[in-house]
Amino acid sequence: MKSLLYFPVFYNEGYVKLSELLLESIDKFGNVSNNFDILILTSQEFKTKLEKNNIVKKFNIKFFLFEVDNLYDACITYLRIFEYENINNYKKILMIDADILITGDLNKIFNLSIDNKLYAVGEPGSRKWHYFLWVKSKVRWLPKIAFSCGVFLFNNCNEIKGLFCKVHQHIKTHIREGKKMPSSMDQPFVIYHCINHNNYNNT
Repeated sequence: MKSLLYFPVFYNEGYVKLSELLLESIDKFGNVSNNFDILILTSQEFKTKLEKNNIVKKFNIKFFLFEVDNLYDACITYLRIFEYENINNYKKILMIDADILITGDLNKIFNLSIDNKLYAVGEPGSRKWHYFLWVKSKVRWLPKIAFSCGVFLFNNCNEIKGLFCKVHQHIKTHIREGKKMPSSMDQPFVIYHCINHNNYNNT
């Protein structure tokens, strides 16, 4: 069964150019094989722009279309990956932000043996960027190392599907109730649920 690499391209047209640079870096360093497909989550408008680029044609990119009209919705579309109609064709899934560049063989990542947890890149935790949803007095009891939401590796499994659904619903409710959103948008919500359910690995 294949693996899937996906990334979102929304809201700001500058991300169209960034995604093209990302694809060029995958072409140059990623050791692209038939082991994984590439999927772009984007709007019809940006899909039309992307399809004109030769690097997109080279990879036979797949698209999953959404129409979003605000920054918050743009930031959380990646959480809806399990709504993709062909998601069951894939065993492992790698999510990356469009502003990332690939500098090594992606197959090394897809070949990792992983549990049904969310795998992420660790970074020092702070209340502003990671622990926004906890009251200040609780932060010192939280892990010293949190993680970034720029890269995720996970199995196609019910555990991560459920996690993404909970995070998405939490963010939508938070916004609907008019509560202040954190500077790092979705990141504190993902970390909040991962820590509470102990279903992540940042090492």
